[in-house]
Amino acid sequence: MRNIDVNLSLELAKEGLREFFLLTMGLTPPLYYTDLDIPLYFNGNKYLPRGVKFPAMNYASAMSVDRAQIQVDDVDKAIIAALLNQDARNKPMIVNMGALNSGLQIIATAEIFRGIFDSWEKTESQVSITAVNEFVLWKKKTLRTASSTCPWVFNSPTVRAAGTGVGFECNYQGAEAWCDQSYDRCAALSNTLSFGGDRFLPSLQGIQIWWGKIPK
Repeated sequence: MRNIDVNLSLELAKEGLREFFLLTMGLTPPLYYTDLDIPLYFNGNKYLPRGVKFPAMNYASAMSVDRAQIQVDDVDKAIIAALLNQDARNKPMIVNMGALNSGLQIIATAEIFRGIFDSWEKTESQVSITAVNEFVLWKKKTLRTASSTCPWVFNSPTVRAAGTGVGFECNYQGAEAWCDQSYDRCAALSNTLSFGGDRFLPSLQGIQIWWGKIPK
């Protein structure tokens, strides 16, 4: 094996790497911060210096919710102003970790957390943010059940004349006065673009549906 040049070895030994973090807050407009004392450009975005700490980042080994605690300095009230100006829930939160060489050039990065905004608390000089991954959305319940028939109120001439706003999902604008909410009737009314049911749902009845690989 060829020996490495002594001078080159000395230069490599002098090389010092500096660790950094990048925080992307997908608000409107997005906020980009780094825990370094200098701005960084990454993926076309400018990350501004700001005190950022990650006191807790919990990863689950199974398919459950990962959670990250993020503390951001906010003496200038920029973070709290952005949070009070919009609903931040479910907005994306991304944490990247990387390293700089002695020339302050990014030599490597890795995404260590990707999730959504869950909650926040304000102290005198900081904002403490809790972010979770998308698995937390599994606990949500749908407000509308699947049906092969259309759930919308038929926008008949009578409904339109009442001016109640009911029937706007149906969007039928013709003169017919009745609809049985079936796809065939919707097709006869030339209104299938507004059909709110799943006309193929009955074809799934009695079919065994497997999660994952079907056993042979």
